[in-house]
Amino acid sequence: MSKALTLGLLFAFCLLLSCAGVEKRETKPDAKPKTSKFVLLSSTIGPIDAGIVDALETEFERETGVRVRHVGAGTGAALDIAKQGSVDLVLVHAKSLEEKFV
Repeated sequence: MSKALTLGLLFAFCLLLSCAGVEKRETKPDAKPKTSKFVLLSSTIGPIDAGIVDALETEFERETGVRVRHVGAGTGAALDIAKQGSVDLVLVHAKSLEEKFV
């Protein structure tokens, strides 16, 4: 995966998470979150296999105390899951399908 694509995905994921309306909580760096709050993410397989989703989830949970749970699927399926309202966030990389979805 190219560095530009990786950085783009990282930025998009962070932007999506920031739009989830999650309140930042003060936590110690090694503290485990004491909350049952979570957001659901539907993502294409590429970012999951590359470890991007896990890295972002770990950092987001550490920063906010809110867990991110994800499901992997192809772009069309990930968007279909989002259309059903079953997830809070969606991470895909097919511009024409993204525009149609929005």
